[in-house]
Amino acid sequence: MISLRLNKATEKLREDFLHWLSSHPVPRLEGPFDLERFVEVSRAWQSTLAKDRWVGVHWPEAYGGRGLGLVDEAVIQETLAAQGSPQLINLFGLTMVGPVLIEHGTESQKQRFLSKILSAEEIWCQGFSEPGAGSDLGAIRCKAEKSEKGWSITGQKIWTSFAHHADWCFLLARNSSEGKTKFEGLTYFLLSMKEKGIRVRPLQQITGEREFNELFLDEAAVADD
Repeated sequence: MISLRLNKATEKLREDFLHWLSSHPVPRLEGPFDLERFVEVSRAWQSTLAKDRWVGVHWPEAYGGRGLGLVDEAVIQETLAAQGSPQLINLFGLTMVGPVLIEHGTESQKQRFLSKILSAEEIWCQGFSEPGAGSDLGAIRCKAEKSEKGWSITGQKIWTSFAHHADWCFLLARNSSEGKTKFEGLTYFLLSMKEKGIRVRPLQQITGEREFNELFLDEAAVADD
């Protein structure tokens, strides 16, 4: 059994957040509600949290965070869950795009994307899974070919959560079949969902919900930057 002891600073962070929540009540989604209603409420709620830097607290202060640690981030998320907060709509952006850009992105990429990830002004979806490549990313067949202005991406993705509401997609595509392992030749791209050659088809679950989608890419363009 793991015993996690929080230091005084982290406990103070929780107290400060609870105090903030007392004047910024968590929105409630009670009874039957559709996906559009969830997106509307969650997006507004994440924007409210971001204004006072209660989203991405482990991000550097220069990019809208508080410069804290992952334990502090976990405490914030735990507190939100305990208060009945709806899931933050930009979860993929917060966990799988922002940290990658902070660690590996150019300064222009950070300035362009990070603040809008935190505020949910731009929603992100994940383009990893394919019909023949679920948990095995090395089996990805979606192809990226060099073009005059950057890259041209063709292929199919599946189980793409919130793709029909997303402004951007972070995806893996194969730009080379050479390499010692099947994981070489894969590149992480940032794709605007407004580009031509993108078709989104919602997948209806047995529950009637439609947050998953198929994503079809036909020479969708990604600029070099």
